[in-house]
Amino acid sequence: MEKTEGESLSIRYTSPPSTTQFSVLFG
Repeated sequence: MEKTEGESLSIRYTSPPSTTQFSVLFG
């Protein structure tokens, strides 16, 4: 999952809490 910072931020705010935590770890 190679994502840019902007894309990671978008996922962090648009995904469910479980996915948000996952995004934070990689973002």
